[in-house]
Amino acid sequence: MSVTRRKYSSNGKTRRAATYSAAVRVNGKLYRKGGFPDKETATYWENQKRLSLIRGDIGMPDNSRVTAQKLPDLIEAFTEELRRAKRDNMYTYTTEKRLFRLCDECGWYQLRDITLEKFYGWRSNPPTDRGRKMIKSAKTFNQYLESLQQFIEWCLRGTSVNNPFMRATPMREIEQIPYRRAATRDELKALLGSVDENRKLFYLFVIYTPLRRDTLSNLTWGDMHLDTSPAWISIPGLHNKSRRIEKSAIHDDLLAALKERRKAASKPVFESIPSVDEIRADWENAGITFDIKGRQRLDLHSFRKTAIKLLKASGVSLDQASKILHHKHESTTKKYYDEDEVNPPIVEAVKKIESIV
Repeated sequence: MSVTRRKYSSNGKTRRAATYSAAVRVNGKLYRKGGFPDKETATYWENQKRLSLIRGDIGMPDNSRVTAQKLPDLIEAFTEELRRAKRDNMYTYTTEKRLFRLCDECGWYQLRDITLEKFYGWRSNPPTDRGRKMIKSAKTFNQYLESLQQFIEWCLRGTSVNNPFMRATPMREIEQIPYRRAATRDELKALLGSVDENRKLFYLFVIYTPLRRDTLSNLTWGDMHLDTSPAWISIPGLHNKSRRIEKSAIHDDLLAALKERRKAASKPVFESIPSVDEIRADWENAGITFDIKGRQRLDLHSFRKTAIKLLKASGVSLDQASKILHHKHESTTKKYYDEDEVNPPIVEAVKKIESIV
């Protein structure tokens, strides 16, 4: 807006007030303050106030219909809507955990408490005294920001208020050592030879049919079509990340193991899915290191990466491998399918350099 000095009339003469006032309008709302002793001070307040409003430092706008509601209630309502929308169980669970952690560590209790300033401060110096694992990865910080953006957008539905967090700057992500690695054939043989029959069936399943945890948890024997030719698995859309009903083929080794342990159609194929600690213990009992300094892990999701390597080594095309893993985009499969290859034209180009030895 502007910095002004009020005019007034006295004894027939027009005079100016001794003090200055400043005003700023952002998103249709006017903010005004007076009593500044000089124009420079008023201008400084105007600039700082505008910057503060644009960055969202004043918190959520007061005209929001939910601004005074308690955040735990809003977060629970938001995650309940995600469940009704049939979002992936793990996605819903992680989103809820992130939002509650942000509220706890940033000191947010109502929607109006949430500010970009506090979020940036938390991201620069996250607390470490609450018994939680400290966040270090730029990718993880950006995931927290995405969850917060979606939550605020949901809270502001039906209002004319702009979401200040849509202007937040994400952190620059730098690729590091991969979080997971593929197991080798020798490591898989050692694992299968060191576990009991129940666990062996589970590992055979995720080696040949590498489904996600949520899908595995909800498979029943009724989904196993073992007497058809070829045998196949029906993946319910409700428990599939893509929300589509899909099919998976069954390897002969797995088929024989499934037939031996077949139960009633309504029974779950797996009574429980091994936790990360249980999988770690199984690998270590087989003489295999589970991870190296927290990376290169061999957790449950690493079996999907292992499957890509096994498929590629067996001559399966990228397109087929993508369909077997039920990836929505082929680029996701390609990220690991070609992980250990150098672009052929680059290889040929390097070979053309004349020898210097």
